Amino acid sequence: MRPRGRNSRASARRASAASSSARSPTPYPAKDLPNLLVAFERLAAEIPDAELVVIGDGPDMPKLRALRASLPHQDRIICPRRSRTPRASSKGFDVFALSSSKEGLPWVILEASLAEVPIVATSVGPCRS
Repeated sequence: MRPRGRNSRASARRASAASSSARSPTPYPAKDLPNLLVAFERLAAEIPDAELVVIGDGPDMPKLRALRASLPHQDRIICPRRSRTPRASSKGFDVFALSSSKEGLPWVILEASLAEVPIVATSVGPCRS
C-alpha cells in the first residue's frame, strides 16, 4: 500500500464534497412536528388545560402553522419563533417532547435535562431508553 500524498487527500476531499452535494434531499422531515401536533390533539381532548409550545422557525413552519389552523384545539398550540434562552424557557414546561424521526445527539434533550423537565421522546438515536 502506498502512502497517499497531499494531492490525493485534496482529490478525495473534492470528490467527497461533490458526491455529498449531489445527494438528494432528506426523504422525510427529521423533526416530525406534524405527528407531534396530531398526538397533541388526542391529548388535548382528554386534558382540558394542556398546551403545546413549538419553539423555532425553520423552513417547515408555514406548513406546520397551516396544519395547526386546521386542528380543533389550535388555540392551545403556541408557536413562538425562537427563544434566546431555551434552557430558561424550558423550565416553565411540565414536559419536554422530542418528536424526531431521526436524530444524532439532540442538544435540546440535554437542555431539558439541565432544566430538570421530564422528557418524552421518540425512540430515536440516543433517546431509545
